[in-house]
Amino acid sequence: MTRPDISVIIPVYNAGKYIERCIDSILSQPVENIEVVAVNDASSDDSAEVLARLSAADSRIKVINKPQNEGSMMARHTGYNIAQGRYFAFVDADDYLPENSLRRLLDKAEEDRADIVIGDFILEGSDGRKQRLHRHGKFDSTADSYMRYILNGGGNSSMCGAVFDRRLFDDYEYPAIKHLCFSDDRVVMTTMMVKAQPKMASIDEITYSYFVNYESMTRSRLDKQKDREALESLYLCYNLLNGMTDRFRKENDAFLSKYISLHIEKGNQVKDIEGFNDDISDLMNFGSLRKNLGIRLAIHTQLCKIVPFYGKLCSGARVKIRHLLGR
Repeated sequence: MTRPDISVIIPVYNAGKYIERCIDSILSQPVENIEVVAVNDASSDDSAEVLARLSAADSRIKVINKPQNEGSMMARHTGYNIAQGRYFAFVDADDYLPENSLRRLLDKAEEDRADIVIGDFILEGSDGRKQRLHRHGKFDSTADSYMRYILNGGGNSSMCGAVFDRRLFDDYEYPAIKHLCFSDDRVVMTTMMVKAQPKMASIDEITYSYFVNYESMTRSRLDKQKDREALESLYLCYNLLNGMTDRFRKENDAFLSKYISLHIEKGNQVKDIEGFNDDISDLMNFGSLRKNLGIRLAIHTQLCKIVPFYGKLCSGARVKIRHLLGR
């Protein structure tokens, strides 16, 4: 059997409202031989019915219905383990692909003989706002360059808006963790950059439209459970990277230190963060903060720890600025 040129893997959970738009945007791409692998993660809405209707009408759509919800990371894992394409792409069910994006990514992969080709994002809000997030030109062709791009704060570790040579999944195993709500892409990309050392490339094109429902977002509201889960996920990435190599120790310490600083600024209890584990407790002392973040951010973090009102004021201003920028 001839392999599809590309398999597009979609984790689906309660996305009945959006999934048809998503799949239409994939099948309309000018790629001759394409496969869609939609993994229904035990949705409780009409996602299964919508997928059944779409797959009955088009043989290029393959649907896997999981009996139990396990989260998007496990759904993707299920998808790429059965996908047949020479390349893989990943799309979330409420997002969609711009015209010609897959064709341009595939052409660049073949032209440069690259293992991964990445394009830019559009953040598209439910209120009509749009913002472009640039990834093109932010790293060179090496995996180490891309890893540093992520860690230095300008990077987006999302697997969306990119194509991957299937050998990266045939030849290597990646973590698959049930119900990991944050940083699931970062876990896979971190492992891939260190173990597989893929050749990277990028294109100056918008290759992904990410839907942001601003009406349902509560960026300014403190949610202790979600903040705890986010910290756990980022520490998982931190520990994973340090366990595989020492090459990124400096950047890894700085990245997690910056996140801890923002965590404290938001008003999270300092004692809870300091008690998370010994690594984070060490990163929180003033000497470590100064070394990893510089004197200005170290002082800012100390002030947030000592004067909660100061942190609340800074966090509120940051939220307003992000909202104005459409982030």
